[in-house]
Amino acid sequence: YQEPVKKAAEEGTPDVRITKGLIHPVECWTCQGEGRVKSDCEYCAGSGQENCSSCTHLSFFDLPPAMKRMLAIQLVIAPKQAEQLREARVKLAEQVEKSTQQLAQVGWVNPPDGFVRCPNGCLGGKSLIAHGSECKVCKGKGELKCMLCKGKIRRDCAVCKGKRQVLSPCSECSGGGKGNDPLARTNDANSCPWCNDARIRNCGSCDAEVAQEYKCKMCAGSGKQVCVTCAGYKKDGCRKCSGTGDLSGYYGNKTSNRCDQCSGKGVQKCNSCSGGKIACTMCKGSKKQKGNCRACLGKLVAPCEGCWYSSGLAWTVTADRLFAAGKGEEAVQHMDVGIGRAYLARAEQLNHFGGDPAELKTLKRELDKEIKALERRFEDMKKSAKSDQADQN
Repeated sequence: YQEPVKKAAEEGTPDVRITKGLIHPVECWTCQGEGRVKSDCEYCAGSGQENCSSCTHLSFFDLPPAMKRMLAIQLVIAPKQAEQLREARVKLAEQVEKSTQQLAQVGWVNPPDGFVRCPNGCLGGKSLIAHGSECKVCKGKGELKCMLCKGKIRRDCAVCKGKRQVLSPCSECSGGGKGNDPLARTNDANSCPWCNDARIRNCGSCDAEVAQEYKCKMCAGSGKQVCVTCAGYKKDGCRKCSGTGDLSGYYGNKTSNRCDQCSGKGVQKCNSCSGGKIACTMCKGSKKQKGNCRACLGKLVAPCEGCWYSSGLAWTVTADRLFAAGKGEEAVQHMDVGIGRAYLARAEQLNHFGGDPAELKTLKRELDKEIKALERRFEDMKKSAKSDQADQN
């Protein structure tokens, strides 16, 4: 991935300095050399909210942020394995969708978002063992309101705690504190101003492939999670009567069909938890979990945020800096490339969007607004560049 740097060095370009894969390295303009900036949380896309992990039923085709980043890195350093991983995921997603449809045909459907399936294992509120008697755990509904999000479907993001922004590695220098000098750019605006078309950068967030400690995302650092046995309701279905209070389907010794173990209530106190909560199964109650660096996932390289996924960020930011420095012609060329990539990124986002028509319409409106803002800046740059050229003539 340092091929562009090696090529520049072999050509003997005057005053080319090579430092950690950079050409003309200077203190990063975005983070002022700090390597960290406040940016929108990647896990919640800056909304401060995320779908409840307990009661929302996402498609297997929806990739979590960590998986997207892993594929982004793998596509550069190991494209064949990345393609195999993508194909395997698509096949798995198709199998899951097919199984879901088959289960739906026999009445085994997922409850609506905000609700969880009855922990007693009933089907549509009826016991499968006690000859279709009504399940008293869910009162014949087959579902219970999710106790993790209180039925709201969304909850505060576990990573940013609902603050929408986090301190993350600077996108321009990838956390290293140094980036390419934007004022050293020429009229050639084809290559990425930040990574010289390498597409990935040395990770500035870690020095080695070592485990780091993070707040547990599953329990949001509380060390507790909703009990899986009682779904947080502190009551469990009676095992003798299958949560119905009726022993009609029980073939052991009995004096009547009224369950003597639960006094016909169908529910008992859950012995698996305390107050509807148990120790988090991911962090074992420690509130933290160990994992690879979130920026590079232990690969020591991270995707260039300026050009990956057809992003035009590196070009538009560089264009603004060139324009502010009085280099109108170079700024126009960089902004032109940036707008072209913005249109391409827009098409890709809309093509892979999985929301409903109303959400799609909103996304289109937001993307069009961003592109129009870029086009207005582009027109201002062209007018200024023509004016400067006229003054020089």
